Amino acid sequence: MPSRLIVNGELVLFGTVGMVSFFDEDDGFTAIEVQRALAEMNGDIVVKINSGGGVAFDGLAIHNALKDFAGKVTVFVQGIAASAASIIAMAGDEVVMQAGALLMIHDGSGLTLGDQAGAPRHCGSARQARSADGRNLRRARQRIG
Repeated sequence: MPSRLIVNGELVLFGTVGMVSFFDEDDGFTAIEVQRALAEMNGDIVVKINSGGGVAFDGLAIHNALKDFAGKVTVFVQGIAASAASIIAMAGDEVVMQAGALLMIHDGSGLTLGDQAGAPRHCGSARQARSADGRNLRRARQRIG
């Protein structure tokens, strides 16, 4: 069965990164879905993005899958590539911002839950987020120059 993410030969990534809506199965996409779609594609590909973001590590996995793809990857940001979707957009060999489109890169955010005994783990989570922020900014600077 062909991937729902391939539309007219293009990889279309719309909706939330890392999850599919319970109410609308066409809204959102996961890293494994993108991997499976890429396995159906060959040659140079076009990726279209319109996403406010989602799960950062799914975005990173998709970024790496696109970087590993054998053909040229041209990314078109059609509306917004924010947060995790901005990580995906940076994977393109060429990135085209269409009229009015936005690219948003921001510091990572997260949530921890627990009592004060868990405070060292909470601090560790904050350190990991700060480290990821640095990697994402370096990736963007490499692309932008």
